[in-house]
Amino acid sequence: MDVEAVVSVVIRKLTDLLIQESIIFHKATDEVELIRISLRKMRNFLIDAEDKKERDDEIKKWVKEFLAVVYKVEDAIETFVLWRMHIRRMGFSRRHFFIHEKLKAGTDLRNEMKEIKKKIKELRDNWKERVQKSHHGDAPCPRIEESSNVGLSSYQDEGLTQNQQASSSYSVDEESNIIGFREDKRKLVSRLTDTFYRRRDVISIVGAVGSGKSTLARGIYNSSKIKGHFDCRAWVSASGNLTDVFRSILEQTGNSTVDKESTREELVKKLRENLKKKRYLVVLDDVRRLDVLKDLRDALPKETNSSRVLLTTSNDDVATLANPRRSPYQLKPLKDEDAWNLFLKKVKDTGLFHIHGNALDLGTDALSSYQDKGPTQNQQNNPSSVDDESEFIGFREHNRRLVNRLTNTSYRHNLDVISIVGEVGSGKTTLAKGIYNSSEIKRHFNTCAWVSASENLTDVFRSILEQTDNSTVDKESTQEELAKKLRENLQNKRYLVVLDDVQTRDVLRNLRGALPEESKGCRVLLTTSNEDAAKNADQRPYQLKPLKDEDAWNLFMKKVRLPDNVEFSYAEIVELKEKIINRCKGLPLAIVVLGGSLSTKSASYQEWSKVLDHPSWQLEGNESNDVQFSKILALSYYDLPFHLRPCLLYFGLFPKEKKIPVRRLLRLWLAEGFVKQSPAMTPEDMVESYLEELVNRNMIQIKTRRKDGSPKTCLMPGALHDIFLSKAEAIGLLHTHRTILDNETAASPKLGFRRVAEHGNIKGFQRKKLYGKHLRSYLSFNIQTKDMPAKEIGSFLNEVIDRRGFGLLRVLDLEGVYKPKLPENLGKLYHLRYLGLRWTFLDTLPRSVGKLPYLETLDVKHTYMSSLPKSIWKMKHLRHLCLNEIRLDMFVQKHHRSLTQLQTLWGLFVDKRSPVKNGLNGIINLRKLGLTYHLESAQELNEWIARLASLQSLRLRSKDGSGRPSKLELKPLSSLENLTNLYLLGNLQKLPERYEFPPKLTVLTLSISKLEKDPMPILAQLPCLSVLRLLANSYTGKEMECPSEGFTALRILKLWMLKELEKWTVEEGAMQNLRDLEIRSCHELKELPNKLLNLSNIQEIILTDMPEGFADNVRVNDHKKKIISTRKSPV
Repeated sequence: MDVEAVVSVVIRKLTDLLIQESIIFHKATDEVELIRISLRKMRNFLIDAEDKKERDDEIKKWVKEFLAVVYKVEDAIETFVLWRMHIRRMGFSRRHFFIHEKLKAGTDLRNEMKEIKKKIKELRDNWKERVQKSHHGDAPCPRIEESSNVGLSSYQDEGLTQNQQASSSYSVDEESNIIGFREDKRKLVSRLTDTFYRRRDVISIVGAVGSGKSTLARGIYNSSKIKGHFDCRAWVSASGNLTDVFRSILEQTGNSTVDKESTREELVKKLRENLKKKRYLVVLDDVRRLDVLKDLRDALPKETNSSRVLLTTSNDDVATLANPRRSPYQLKPLKDEDAWNLFLKKVKDTGLFHIHGNALDLGTDALSSYQDKGPTQNQQNNPSSVDDESEFIGFREHNRRLVNRLTNTSYRHNLDVISIVGEVGSGKTTLAKGIYNSSEIKRHFNTCAWVSASENLTDVFRSILEQTDNSTVDKESTQEELAKKLRENLQNKRYLVVLDDVQTRDVLRNLRGALPEESKGCRVLLTTSNEDAAKNADQRPYQLKPLKDEDAWNLFMKKVRLPDNVEFSYAEIVELKEKIINRCKGLPLAIVVLGGSLSTKSASYQEWSKVLDHPSWQLEGNESNDVQFSKILALSYYDLPFHLRPCLLYFGLFPKEKKIPVRRLLRLWLAEGFVKQSPAMTPEDMVESYLEELVNRNMIQIKTRRKDGSPKTCLMPGALHDIFLSKAEAIGLLHTHRTILDNETAASPKLGFRRVAEHGNIKGFQRKKLYGKHLRSYLSFNIQTKDMPAKEIGSFLNEVIDRRGFGLLRVLDLEGVYKPKLPENLGKLYHLRYLGLRWTFLDTLPRSVGKLPYLETLDVKHTYMSSLPKSIWKMKHLRHLCLNEIRLDMFVQKHHRSLTQLQTLWGLFVDKRSPVKNGLNGIINLRKLGLTYHLESAQELNEWIARLASLQSLRLRSKDGSGRPSKLELKPLSSLENLTNLYLLGNLQKLPERYEFPPKLTVLTLSISKLEKDPMPILAQLPCLSVLRLLANSYTGKEMECPSEGFTALRILKLWMLKELEKWTVEEGAMQNLRDLEIRSCHELKELPNKLLNLSNIQEIILTDMPEGFADNVRVNDHKKKIISTRKSPV
């Protein structure tokens, strides 16, 4: 069902365009809407066809024809929209000259849509005829809804239009959600429909947070009595900016889309005209301030026809003042019986537990397998996967043998290579990870490094250096410089390098040339599925066999995550076990993926049998393990919801086994249009849930986590990458380009290249004329050396733009490409959503970048830019702006309400030339803010920050004119209820009191605070504090004491460069959950507290650059054998 995933994305993009650019479509709107409906109607045919296409070449041909039509729709409509935008930007005289072309383009689009609709009908009729023939006319073809009046469910994959978002209750189960509210609903519906009071009236629902105000209002809004009583209705959120509120009301009450360019005054005027002489209802959800209601009242006509405004709020003052003449409706908590009934309904809906009568059957440990305790700090940052214990099942004897071979000191001659060879999915990498992280290996070797053979050699050298030298390496170093430094660094050391997923002999040969041939027992451990490569490297390669049956079953049970009260009979368990073992053939990756897929099903014999008895299992007899493995992956893929499939296939663009920053991946998915719209969740929350589900299904691995436990990097296992890359390329979703040879040998596909990842050199790529014609996304992983700017990028982009005078690109990601030359007409990429320039070391941006109307992400972190064009403030859709301590030049007053959609603002520099009032304070929806400031007074800055109610992460740095840390003015942050991560750099006069900290603060970092008073007594009282980092000179006192029963949630503690600290005391009962401790360069500290060493949960103590003998004293006192590492200070 790969094609269905593409269809869903295209339909969703058409839906967005119809909303955003309704005026552009004008007379062609009907034709475009009919095409959208036709594509939705074809879905049942498509699902049936894709189930059969692998067994029928004619059906496979039919599917390809339909896919070509879908792509033709996408190309035609997006080209038309961008052509009209191109003309709109011309001057008056040129626009007048192009008036004929403008009219012709509209006619051409209508004609093209009619031809496409005719082609879709032909394909549909062809399929019906095929089905009737195959069933001799007895079986009906799949039922397709012929009406164009498609309900809400048909929008499930492509997202809702704005009108549908606002008018829906966005409650999945209205019946269960209304439990306990029936009487409240009856009373309020009666008040709203009472025509005795004919003036426009405001009725408010007030209640505590979580009391169900919005749920009640939704039930009222969607009731048949309300729908019949009012001429029109609108639902808006008070948290949106007022312009968007007015636009939304207009679109809902006028049944049409509204020009995005309209000013607030134009919207108000049109709103009054539209609602004049109508009886309307406007629901204003989650009102926090009266000024929102006041502005809305002024915009609504004061008709005497019983129109109503219904608002929900948790603020009693707002509710009372909204209508002083009438008492607000006070929503009380649910009665006990209603609360229990609602709970049972929701628990039953999960399918995890059984309900007997009115009782809940819940085993004592039913939830234990669902609890995510989170990885240790060591697990977060080493190459092991998050669930080492379960994935290591069946490998203990292999581990023992290979560790013995690696640490055998009898062989001390030249560099020794040991290879692990096995089938795809046999667990080679998992075994190597376990060996790499074993305590015997850590003790035996002076230094270790893990690298992927699929990376380019420069990245391999850089990665080994960074791991073995405990320092970062200049991104601009050449391959020769890295090789020389690597030899110097590893000289006279006993080292281990793990080279994962070797596919050719060349990789190891090139690596050996950079490694010193020391006679100290140095080792290279490689994993490969290529027996020739293994034997060439190692005369006696270690052959990894499939798991034994019992180990395979134990691994499956770990991965399927069953609740304890699951109800299988003994006979069912025996049968299922036999099927699962036979299907997976002892391959760990197959077991893990199948377990992840079945974990999403109801835990019943019937549901599991549907998967295990799928017809695809019976295609051939005596199949190889590789074939069976491919079937498991195919079934797991087809079991994915449609909206997750393009997200999974998208991993094919990235280099195999390369860690992908989650930040980058999720924003790319958003820019590609893969994410469904939801009125209940932000796009960022929605896309995070997509990744979470792929991880839960064991198809994607989280490789590293941040200090707060959130995912930092991820990847697709190499065996899955190979399979899904070919699947994605087969349907024209993406293409990877590696060498110049690709240019000469690769034929241009009929479907065109829509997403291209550059893994080699782009030179010559633009000569393929068809490449740029359909191109939507371009990502480059070709890391240039510092003396070779990527000039070819500019030529390539000019080719894309010059083809039509604009380009269809949505994504341009050049992260890590050295100084790519960007064309001055970059602003003609009207459709661009993502511009990634991190680590490019660029000096400037083209001025035209501010003309990109839909840009959502602009990332210029780690560049040499000192400023951005002022036109940045015109970007209405910008959500993520990542800078490199750049000042934003502002138009004071004129654009103070710009960038209202911004969620991330990171790397901002603020000084007296950066006005906060009538400037930055117009940006109010931020979730992540990182800024450095140089101000005489930070009062306005602090007032702005205190208003950022959605803020989750905050980094504040105060520096003087020379760039040195200076006085940090800090006001209470207790109003920031969502803030969990706080980083402060600068001199604090005193630490804030406990009640002045954000209530949910989880991660706190202090640097150069120069606190003279011990901060621990205050910090110990923070209830959610999980990670505490006291960095250089954050505390200048000599003694530090952690009070009894304090730091109840603390898991990670880092003390760095506290130069005056001599004595540290930990009282009884403090830090009971501490797992990881790191102490660096605290030269005056004499010893670690005994009570600290006796804590049962400590898993790792890292000591770096501490006085000689300090680590030995710790080991002597450590009777419980904690893990202790001593490292040199990083360069």
